[in-house]
Amino acid sequence: MVHGWDTARSIGAPFDLPDDVIAAAVPIALAVPDGDFRSDEGSVFARALAGAEGQDDFDLVLRHLGRSPDWAPTVVG
Repeated sequence: MVHGWDTARSIGAPFDLPDDVIAAAVPIALAVPDGDFRSDEGSVFARALAGAEGQDDFDLVLRHLGRSPDWAPTVVG
């Protein structure tokens, strides 16, 4: 789910999932431990980002797995 969001966001495509799919992903995402090791080279997920409180479930998943829901690709040219 998160890697799909990465791809969609990087090419400017929409990425919408049903609420039940997002709800099912929350406990799975939150089971991924956070810690300094997530800053190591080659780590699949970056450190969890603050600010998940009050966010919707999808933003919670993204932030816990080190993604900013506001991220957009840098345009070069």
